[in-house]
Formats: sequence, structure tokens, C-alpha cells
Amino acid sequence: MTRIVSSPLVRARCTAKILGEYSGSSPLVDDRLREIDDGPWTGLRLPAIEHRFPHEFATRSFFAEKLRLSSSETLGAVYRRCTRFLIDVLHRSGNEDVLVVSHGVVNALLLCAALGASSRLVREFSLPNATVSALRTKRRTIVAVERELDAVTE
Repeated sequence: MTRIVSSPLVRARCTAKILGEYSGSSPLVDDRLREIDDGPWTGLRLPAIEHRFPHEFATRSFFAEKLRLSSSETLGAVYRRCTRFLIDVLHRSGNEDVLVVSHGVVNALLLCAALGASSRLVREFSLPNATVSALRTKRRTIVAVERELDAVTE
């Protein structure tokens, strides 16, 4: 692995560090890879969110792109930062392999951006934890998206 780029959140940085030790690369941190800021939902589990915010939870379930919570980030804002990150990686990476360690919503939106899909399709690109997706490029253009490996279960 030529370059590893990680979310600034602890669990992603820890994963990136382990991968870096294995590959001999020092991980870089990019704030654009942080998970979506859910404002008042941060730190809550889904049952608690559904109980405390039933209307907003229903909106998230069916129209995630329309959800607006006080002091939270919109799906559109996260999509824009994911798109900017992806463009930067394409323009700066040349022929090097880049491994990105991030989180559920961000990973799904990176795949949406890679395929030129709307953020409204984020659910269709949702993947289980520990899934590896490969973006194949040619001349700094994404030519294929491949799901390489699913989470290992015992």
C-alpha cells in the first residue's frame, strides 16, 4: 500500500495504524473522512433515536437527504466533502494505491460520488463494517468499483 488516509476518529485511526504497520506506510489523517455529525443523535443507538425523535427518525428512514437536525450535518454537505476528497485523491495519487479508512455513511457517499450517483441513493451503497471496496482508476478517472472482501465472521 503506497498511502493510507484515515478519518480523524479514533477507531479509524487505530485501524489505519495497524494497516500502516503491516504495509510500512504511515497513515495520514483527513478531516473530510470523519463520520456525519448527527447533532443531537450523536452517541445514541437507533432504538433511543426512534423513541426520542420519532418524526425525524421516520424522515431518515425514508428520505435521508431531507433530514435536518439542529447542529447536525446534512447528507448533502457530507456528499460534497466526500466528492472533494475523492477528486483530490484522483488528482494527487498518480499511480499509487490509496487505502481509505472511514465510516459507514462516508464510505457509502464515497461510492456514490465515485459512480456519479446522487446522495439520495446512499442506502443502496451501504456496506457492512470491515468491507473493502476498490476503486479502479485509469488516467485519474474511476473506471470500476469492486467490492473486494466482506467482514470476516467466526
